[in-house]
Amino acid sequence: MWRAIAVLLIATTAARAAAIDVVSLGPNDPTLVKLTGPLESSDKDLFLRKVLPLSSAVVAFDSDGGSLLAGPPQMSGGYLVQVSSQRNEADAQAAYRALQDKFPAVLGSRAPLIMRADLGDRVFYRAAVGPFATPDEAFQFCSNLKSAGGQCVVQRN
Repeated sequence: MWRAIAVLLIATTAARAAAIDVVSLGPNDPTLVKLTGPLESSDKDLFLRKVLPLSSAVVAFDSDGGSLLAGPPQMSGGYLVQVSSQRNEADAQAAYRALQDKFPAVLGSRAPLIMRADLGDRVFYRAAVGPFATPDEAFQFCSNLKSAGGQCVVQRN
């Protein structure tokens, strides 16, 4: 079932990239996606990486009120690299930030995909990176992380 997402756009005149923040308001509440700054078409991929793991319908509007994206987001690329699995979303976000700090050369600039995995009697939140277009790209990324001392698993999307 799709959960509603509230989208807030704060337009600014500064010439800088948009900041896209995702804030979970609670397990039964809508997720807030906060866009700050001018939203360019080049921000679409970052926007998708931030909202994709929400398992939610998405509607966002640009500063003119026109539709930027509507409907369930579609991820391009067939492979993800899972780097952590935690029991709740906040811990998954925190674990990913810790990994970014520990492996900045590999994970530093990448936004996480936090995906809910319902295993029947248990729920996990998996932090992943991607999507990658080919398995070779995903395995190379995972290999780089392992060489730096991290752990990962390549998954087909």
